Amino acid sequence: MSFGASVLDTSASPKTVSVTVQAGDRLLVASIAENAAGGAVNTAPTGGGQTYTQLATLGTDANNSRVIAWSCTASSSQTFSVSAVRPMTDTSPVWGVVAWVYRNSDGFGAVGAPTVGSTSNLATFTTQAANSAVLVVSGDWDAIDGTTRTRRTVNSATGAEETYFRDSAAYTVYASRYDDAGAAGSISAGYSAPAGQQSAMIAVEIKGTTVVPDRYYLTSDTPSYTPATVRGTWNDTALSANVYELGAFKAGVSTAVARAETSATNPYKVLLTRHVSEPLTGGSVTTSDGITHTQARLESNAAMNATVQIAVWVTVGNTDTVRGWLLDPFAGATEFNSTALTAFSYSLTFDNPVTIQSGDRVVVELGYTAAQTATTSYTGTIQIGGTAGDLATSGTTGVTTNSPWITFTGTNRGAFVPLAGPTNYDGSAALSVTAAVAADATVARATDAARAVTAATVSTGATGLATSAAVTPVATISATGARVVATSAALAVTAATTATGSANLAKSASLTVTAAPSATGVGARSTTSALAVSAAVSGAGSTNTVGTAGLAISAAISATGAVALSTSAALSVSAAISSSGVAVAGATAALDVTAT
Repeated sequence: MSFGASVLDTSASPKTVSVTVQAGDRLLVASIAENAAGGAVNTAPTGGGQTYTQLATLGTDANNSRVIAWSCTASSSQTFSVSAVRPMTDTSPVWGVVAWVYRNSDGFGAVGAPTVGSTSNLATFTTQAANSAVLVVSGDWDAIDGTTRTRRTVNSATGAEETYFRDSAAYTVYASRYDDAGAAGSISAGYSAPAGQQSAMIAVEIKGTTVVPDRYYLTSDTPSYTPATVRGTWNDTALSANVYELGAFKAGVSTAVARAETSATNPYKVLLTRHVSEPLTGGSVTTSDGITHTQARLESNAAMNATVQIAVWVTVGNTDTVRGWLLDPFAGATEFNSTALTAFSYSLTFDNPVTIQSGDRVVVELGYTAAQTATTSYTGTIQIGGTAGDLATSGTTGVTTNSPWITFTGTNRGAFVPLAGPTNYDGSAALSVTAAVAADATVARATDAARAVTAATVSTGATGLATSAAVTPVATISATGARVVATSAALAVTAATTATGSANLAKSASLTVTAAPSATGVGARSTTSALAVSAAVSGAGSTNTVGTAGLAISAAISATGAVALSTSAALSVSAAISSSGVAVAGATAALDVTAT
């Protein structure tokens, strides 16, 4: 993002701002004038051979400031000057122009332009996308002194100021931005101070970037929707209930799916699994687009002559109706390995163009074709699920631990972005997860990128020591795209004990557990920590004695799979402190936290 502004304190025309753009950049240009004396002028800016589209205009007389905004999407990479002419007929009012450049944006969204002359100093409107930037430009005809000024809060932030200018005899200019407006919905941007402004204000949404998942994984997790009908051309559909998620993240236990056949029919096509995506953003897909499919497979005998069988189609939303066929039923030419489960990869272009609508899903049907006429029992096998890494395109390494995958290829692969889910899918992306864990808590799968945890409070009972614990995991996505849950965790323990008599013993402690993932990204994690506890004792009088006790805590965290988190910790607190130096108050407690 970059910002520039011309001088704002003269009546000269035209005025320019130099910008540097790359093809596809979004450019917002706004003119702000003292007033529109003589009548408003709506001439679009020029520069760079670009096209500028008016978004909003406010102020048409001599008693209000004038603000007008234009948008532009750069058609080429270049540096040039945006030139704007005076936005009113009268040549005496002072004015100026500002410009923003945004890169990697999906485009312009909603525009907020309240009634000119408003004294509320805010633009309330509904953004169209999550995590958009919002740009605000305002002219105050009353020229109120804004030396002390306060921007309104949007998504828990007050944004950043781009420029401020005041001519006490003409107007006051404000330009600011909010980098992340949060979830799509109603927002109120602008200024809460100074009060008394007579403003002309325009706010414009700049959408963020939609990141297309590099790979979709053939998981062993249950999808959120299952089409009732098998659509591909299959001779054997006995395993039609094997329906799993086609997900943007690796998930589920690595599982072999096998089916024997004894048919003399040649070829004989056996369905093994169906994989269904989450609802998609949508878009037009052509026959220049396609897929790359990588999976481990095995035939029980070389005489089986088994090859891959695949079909890919699009649902109409959450219905069994076919929107269109991306890939007609296809039989591969490369035979399965007959001695060991072996990875294989191939690429195909789509057979048909399909316009995927928002909310539609992709269904991938997978199995094998046996090209022989014997009635001998032969078994074909494919492997799904697994989270240790991405399956290699060939060989036997990781075939029972790494995840098979599909990549959508071509210039229109953005049509396959899930409607809801992570905003960034590359291996270095950070994913924020908040959870609370207590004894015997259950960790349930919430989304492809999160784990929801049910919390409870643990009491040790007889000792009268009340203990509460919370674990807040911070999750990251490994370089392979695997979800690494509980890469680091913090355990906070607060204990209070009433000792014999009037002495009160309070202890507080905190334990930070740092997990070290294995080389595969989801392996065992363990740590041992020593913790010192500082206790304050108040005796039966005015004297206070402070003691310090040593507390050793050993914790082990083990990952049993990509979607399972197993955590246990033992806490033993023992203190011998008295206000008089003789009497002893002791407390011992155990805290066991288990999450699956």
